Amino acid sequence: MAEGERTGHRNAGRNRKRQGGRRRLLPFLVLLCLLLLSGLCLGGYLYIKKYMPTKARADLGEYFDVAGNNVQVYLNEEKQRTSKSYLVVGRFQENHVYLPYEFVREKLNRRFYWQESSAVFLYTLPAETVATGEGDLLPDGSHAFFQEGKNLYLNVDWVKEYTDLRYQQNTDGEYKRIFLDNDWGAYAGATVQKKEAVRVQGGVKSPVLTELMPGTEVRILEQLEKWTKVSTPDGFQGYLRSSRLGEAREVKPESSFHAADYTRRSLPEGQKVVLGFQQVMNAAANENLDALTENTPGMNVIAPTWFVLSSSEGDFISYASADYVARAHEKGYQVWATVNNFDLGRLDEGVLLRDLSLRGQLIGGLVQNALENDIDGLNIDFELIPAELGQDYVQFMRELSVACRNAGLILSVDCYVPFSYNSHYDLEELGVFCDYVIIMCYDEHYAGSEEAARWHLSLTRTEVSARPRSWFRRSGSSLPFRSIPGCGSPRRMEA
Repeated sequence: MAEGERTGHRNAGRNRKRQGGRRRLLPFLVLLCLLLLSGLCLGGYLYIKKYMPTKARADLGEYFDVAGNNVQVYLNEEKQRTSKSYLVVGRFQENHVYLPYEFVREKLNRRFYWQESSAVFLYTLPAETVATGEGDLLPDGSHAFFQEGKNLYLNVDWVKEYTDLRYQQNTDGEYKRIFLDNDWGAYAGATVQKKEAVRVQGGVKSPVLTELMPGTEVRILEQLEKWTKVSTPDGFQGYLRSSRLGEAREVKPESSFHAADYTRRSLPEGQKVVLGFQQVMNAAANENLDALTENTPGMNVIAPTWFVLSSSEGDFISYASADYVARAHEKGYQVWATVNNFDLGRLDEGVLLRDLSLRGQLIGGLVQNALENDIDGLNIDFELIPAELGQDYVQFMRELSVACRNAGLILSVDCYVPFSYNSHYDLEELGVFCDYVIIMCYDEHYAGSEEAARWHLSLTRTEVSARPRSWFRRSGSSLPFRSIPGCGSPRRMEA
């Protein structure tokens, strides 16, 4: 065989070996490529799963607690619950939101008073008490309130008429809610810079509540490192990426509400009330005025116990004397006749305080008697009012304040040192309607007790620390004379 032929055979053999090696390597290369591609796909999937924002929508049925014509209620951006942790739920009808009465009274405006015996709401203004029945309409034709079983619901626009309140309601869809605000302080706001989803929680995998377009104004509720909790104009509270918001700024809401002016009468400017009580158990006791006031320098008001309730229907005994008042005026004293509910024994105050007509009769009789005897004012001393009659007692005082204001009489009220067990006397509300609130800062003892009444400094401090600064101009503290060094008289003085 020629040398050339042998060389050709050798080259062909080598080529066949190379081709066979390549054929054997190719499957491994394909497998490797597939593995690399699978790894890339898996990595991309894991990246997307972890980092790419989800577009899944939140289940609003789980996010909200109500549906249909029920309305979820927020106050100052907080979901509202009762003292027993039940959800506060409003109603939607006549294209208006109606709020539960108990919620309105406890959180918004406690001057709405339900007169159950007459099935009307009463609201006391400076010069009158307005009565509103269930059939009464607002200017827009909606009802002021409605009753559903034992539950009462007040039209939010009717509440707003008497209350410094703003609100945003979102009631177009299945899940209705209303955002109420009675806090007029500044809050943080911001503008959305880019289209952004608001999510249930802070995280791109949290489901979407709503989407906001650039330029949308939001209220900032909580600022986290990368996420911000906001309240949106379409009625959601959720989280969005902080990078999608412009710079936070202070927003100061402005109120156009004009509060009623409960103008109070008082002594001439610069005069503090220095008041002494005189116990009067019969008409003859009025003759003791000169003797009892012989050593009372500085006193400018005397309060004889002239009116005593004698029945649960509001009848009263009067020891008032125009001659006494004239003599007191000659001495430079004003006369604030005291009305009490205990000198003739225990009464059922519920009969009186819960009846609109009986309250009116008592108020009319007291004011008429005061005017006939030239009395300067009335001093109300109702003791041991039970907690369940607290609202009724305060309403009586509101209505009495209107009658006294219209008649030119000063109205003062005697109250216990405030503690949790007597909070139903509602000193704050009495301070709005009464000209003076007198806190009885002493211990009392039964008639004939060897231990005298004592002034307690701790009680005085308790009373003072519990009141706002503006309250002191029309409040006083009752102290027993015999407990103050240098004062041997058993009479009491207001300072």
